[in-house]
Amino acid sequence: MNTIDRSHEFAKKSLNFVIKHGLEANPVNFEVIYSYTQGYNKSLILAVNHIVKSDRPDKSAALAQVHSKLISNDSSSNKVDEITSQMANEVDQVSAMISAALGQSNDYSDALGEAKSVLSETIDSSTVNDIVQSLVSATDDMKNNSHLLESKLAASNRQIFELSESLSDMRTEARTDQLTGIANRKCFDETIASEIEYAIEKDLALCVLLGDIDHFKNFNDTYGHQTGDQVLRLVASCLGENIKGRDIVARYGGEEFAIVLTKTNLMNAEIIANKIRNTVQGKELVKRSTGDNLGSVTICFGAALYRKGENIEDFISRADQSLYLAKHAGRNQVKTELDLPMKKEA
Repeated sequence: MNTIDRSHEFAKKSLNFVIKHGLEANPVNFEVIYSYTQGYNKSLILAVNHIVKSDRPDKSAALAQVHSKLISNDSSSNKVDEITSQMANEVDQVSAMISAALGQSNDYSDALGEAKSVLSETIDSSTVNDIVQSLVSATDDMKNNSHLLESKLAASNRQIFELSESLSDMRTEARTDQLTGIANRKCFDETIASEIEYAIEKDLALCVLLGDIDHFKNFNDTYGHQTGDQVLRLVASCLGENIKGRDIVARYGGEEFAIVLTKTNLMNAEIIANKIRNTVQGKELVKRSTGDNLGSVTICFGAALYRKGENIEDFISRADQSLYLAKHAGRNQVKTELDLPMKKEA
C-alpha cells in the first residue's frame, strides 16, 4: 500500500472511530483521532482510550487537551520549518541584490570615466569638458550612494541571516526532547522515514531498536518524579554514548526510547543493544537531594531489520513485539524479531 492509500485508510478509520464513539467531528478531534489510528504515539493512544471509555460528557474538551499536549508542538515545528525556508530564500535574494547593485555602479563609473578620457583627448572644447566633469561628479555621487546602499543591504543581510539562524535553532529545539536533550518522537518519525529511503537507494541494512526502562513506574512512585527524570536523563546519556555516524537516539514516549541504526544488520544491532544494556546496568543511580544510592537501572530492547517494500508501521511493530517479548521473558535483556514465535515456527 502506497503513502496515499495509507493516508486514505487512516482517514476512513478516523471517521469511523469518531462516529462510533459519538465524538464531534471538528478539526481538533479529527487530528487527534487520525494520530491515534496511526498507532505511533502510545501516550496519545492511552489518553484517547481513557477518554472514549469514560462517561464524561466533555470528550471534545478532553481531546483538545490531548491535542495541546501531544500534537500541537508538531504544528509549531512545521511552521518553524516553513519560516526558516522562507528566510533562507530571502537571504539569497538580498545577497543577489547587493551583487547586482555593486556591479551596475562599477560598470557605470567605468563607462563614464572612459567617456571623459576620450572626449578630453579628441575634442578641445571647454563646454564638453564641463559636461564631462558634471557627469563624473554625478558618477561619484552615484558611487557614494551605492556604497551607502551596500552598507544598508549588508546590514539587512546580517539581520536576516541571524534571524534565519535563530529559526534554525528553533527548528532543532522543536525536534529535541526537552527533558533528556536527545531527539524527540517527531524527529524519530522523520529520520526513520528518510533513512528507509536512503537504505533502499543504497541497498544498505537498516535496523531499529526500541528500549523500555524496567520498572520505571517504581522509581516515580517510590522516589518521586524528579528522580524519575534523573533516570530518563541517565539512560538517554548511555544511549547517546553508543551510537555513531547517521544513527540517532530518540525518546519514543514516556520511558521508551528508539534508536535508528544505519548500515547495521540484525546481528550487530543485537550486539549494540546488549552493549547499551550493560552500560545502563553498570551505572549507579544516586539521589541528588540526599546522596542515597538507589541501585542500578535496567532496560529491555527489541530489534528489527527493515524489509524492502514493507511500510514503517510493520517495521516498528516487529521491534515493539520483540521488546514486549524481552520484558515478559524476565526484563534486562534483548530480543530480536528472530525470537518472535512466528519466526521460530517458520
